[in-house]
Amino acid sequence: MILITRMAHARLIFAFKIQAMKRKYILIPFVCVTLLLACNNADKKHEGHGKDGPKTRVDSLMKEIDDLHIKGMSKMGNLTKLQQEARKVADSINRLPAGEKDALISYQKSLDSLLKDLDYAEFAMDKWMPEYYANTDTLADNEEERIKYLNSEKTKAQKITEVILNGIQKADSLLKAKR
Repeated sequence: MILITRMAHARLIFAFKIQAMKRKYILIPFVCVTLLLACNNADKKHEGHGKDGPKTRVDSLMKEIDDLHIKGMSKMGNLTKLQQEARKVADSINRLPAGEKDALISYQKSLDSLLKDLDYAEFAMDKWMPEYYANTDTLADNEEERIKYLNSEKTKAQKITEVILNGIQKADSLLKAKR
């Protein structure tokens, strides 16, 4: 059995620490150089992306549809919040005594119309979205027919986005009027 004195033990630990430090000093520059090279290669690899845009009419249409979808979906949280707020106001009006309820009948009709619009906007997006994304490869063999299909889907996406934005605008003005 080998007995190691405290001094020998300290020297041994010191030697291990020096070796570990040397590894770190070699590893850190290596990692930095690797990252720099990777970043430079990534820039060269993706040159032109975003500048030239889509390469074909199909790519262009698909990007336009995705942009419209993102624009509409980004408003869905707000739409849901406004639906809930409109329902609360409508429920509050329904709980009023008959005389007070009669004074708010035109506002109640506006709220009912608003809720139909908001519900339709939500329904339209929820119906269109899975159907479109399940069929993105439709007519992949026939570019002319695929372009017609994508144009019709773009029209649908535009209408849905418009319905969502108009519903939110209508809700904002109607609900702010009674706040």
